Amino acid sequence: MPQQQPVDVEGAERLKIQGNEFYTKRDYNAAHRKYTEAIKKDPQNPVLYANRAAALLALKKRVLTWDCEKAVDLDPGYAKAWGRLGTAAHAISNWEKSLYAWQKALDCLPKENLSPEEQKLKTQFEEGMDKAGAARKNTESGIAVVSADTLQSGKLPWQMAATLISQKKSAQVFVVDYAYQGLKDGMDGLAQTQVMGTAADGRELLFGRTNITESLSNAILADSRIFNTNSPDFIDKITRQCVFENEILRGWANSGGPAIVKKEAVERLRLWIFNGFFRGGLLSHHDFALEMYANALDILAWGRKRWPNVPREVRGTIFEKSFIRGVKKLQLRAMHESFSRKEMDVGTAEPPGEGFDECHRLAYWDYPMATGLSRVKDFEEAAQWYLKAAEALPEDDWYHSEFLQKHLECLCFLDRPLRDTLPICQLIQKALGQALEIWSMPPFGAALKAILEQVKDFEDRYNQEIASGKCTLESIGELPPIKPPAREPRVSIRAISAYVPA
Repeated sequence: MPQQQPVDVEGAERLKIQGNEFYTKRDYNAAHRKYTEAIKKDPQNPVLYANRAAALLALKKRVLTWDCEKAVDLDPGYAKAWGRLGTAAHAISNWEKSLYAWQKALDCLPKENLSPEEQKLKTQFEEGMDKAGAARKNTESGIAVVSADTLQSGKLPWQMAATLISQKKSAQVFVVDYAYQGLKDGMDGLAQTQVMGTAADGRELLFGRTNITESLSNAILADSRIFNTNSPDFIDKITRQCVFENEILRGWANSGGPAIVKKEAVERLRLWIFNGFFRGGLLSHHDFALEMYANALDILAWGRKRWPNVPREVRGTIFEKSFIRGVKKLQLRAMHESFSRKEMDVGTAEPPGEGFDECHRLAYWDYPMATGLSRVKDFEEAAQWYLKAAEALPEDDWYHSEFLQKHLECLCFLDRPLRDTLPICQLIQKALGQALEIWSMPPFGAALKAILEQVKDFEDRYNQEIASGKCTLESIGELPPIKPPAREPRVSIRAISAYVPA
């Protein structure tokens, strides 16, 4: 066992002062390094963790709340640390946690006869609470409302995939069907979780499966577009389930080999992944989603580095490149949603080895590659990347059509002649015809039909002008804007019963 480093309070204080000086000069990276060095010398000092959290906040990175939580664990009466936890939680759109932290910060202050400094803190904490409350109230989910007629049509994407799967040799239907089966298993298990009573501390005592998030995370890693629910209290149920599984699986192993870590990592990582999708996709908390995916990817990278030569059966499938690419695909989409411009590598382009079926290759290899390739840089380069992204996917996948349409937009912006742009119209229309076999029903089909109308209008106009002699194949065409489809109803999330644990 390694010997614990002796506490050096004076050395930590000197480093803290140096860190404060760097912070005052706005050299936040240097301040962060000094606070980290100070923590090594005095790991039980809550001020050091709170200061390091302030440096992270100032750097405007994806803020991890761990330092703030460590500070309040060490000193529950430390008002500034609670305030920084409120700020950090707000930065990742974790409104419930932010509100809780702001209230705890206020509770730490005297009720009367406040000093000028305490009054200043009180005003800051109250403003933070007001902002978090307003943000939570205005949060709109990514849930689209589907009509009863649509539900009863038998033509929802997963229903169409089940019908078409026997007719297709290699197509998106395999991925859609695979993902939906995982979703169905998770939803069925969620419905079976029962409340058996109430503990002395007020917590609900639950009985149910502890692999619900495993099924749900498998589904969204394969194809998140199939996620759907007809349960009006889904948010409460999944929040309760995540808390339940988090309690059962609490804590990482402090020591041991891959067999020990694998058992805990599998479930904890899947919780992080599903929490990221749940909060990002359904509640628009994209920064929270990015932190969850980053946490998962950090552990996955650590596992691969820690046991590079351990067999897959011992180390676990979650440490395989295919699983990691699936998580990176979700991370990329979260970045798209939050308009991030940060580059993200989805991994090497090497194909999966033997033992991977077609569905697995598409879900965990081609889809992540296409998502990565679709990152826009400039129009010249983007035109080629969008084309490569489209070519990485089956023709009946709606992203194939969408990426081709973006390729066409870039070509028109670059003033490429009709000789180059009209053939792309044919490819788009052919692909959309196949995609609409699966994704025709609302709310899925409206955007695809809008693209189809745009491309057809462009093609018809310039074919007619070429036929009449008004232009030639060397002329430049102007792509009309996409007519926005009727906005689908969305669900406004006014409150969440409890924040999903990170």
